[in-house]
Amino acid sequence: TNSEFTTVEKNEKPDIDKFVQEDSEVIAGNEIDDILEGWGKVNDADIDQVVNYKSTITVGVGATNYVMHDTMEKGLTFNNDVVVRYVTIAEDGTETLGDTIANTNYTVVTEGLNDGCTFEVRFNNDFIAGLAKGTTFTVYYSATLNENANIVVDGNDNTVYLSYGEDSTWETAKHTTTTY
Repeated sequence: TNSEFTTVEKNEKPDIDKFVQEDSEVIAGNEIDDILEGWGKVNDADIDQVVNYKSTITVGVGATNYVMHDTMEKGLTFNNDVVVRYVTIAEDGTETLGDTIANTNYTVVTEGLNDGCTFEVRFNNDFIAGLAKGTTFTVYYSATLNENANIVVDGNDNTVYLSYGEDSTWETAKHTTTTY
């Protein structure tokens, strides 16, 4: 008999953002602490130079089946060197790296992908469910600028998005960086 009610959404949309590092250095294992500077949306590199990327994921409560999809143009060769770390982002935008997340909490997939991606990072649902709303973690990886690189005007794009939800049917906005 009471026609007034309030609906409360129990699931929240996660988010992802992507950056490329200018003057990238080779990431050796987990020794990322010394390369916190120089991240943006564009960079330049020489042929055969390593290009570092980071994609930062912000957790939304209740969302499941997180899959990070990354697509590199033909001028970039994925180095299959994924490292995932917790990140704290201060109000002024300063980042502090936290612990490395065990690779048992995610799987890197490079074969059998039918969506045109270069690789995917599939996160374990138990791991995601154990994170508080707003927790951020960053996926670090690299590519090498190869002989097929577009050296004229357009540059070489690398695009990322996050799918999530039942059967990973929902998607975040796509974010692109460009290496010239």
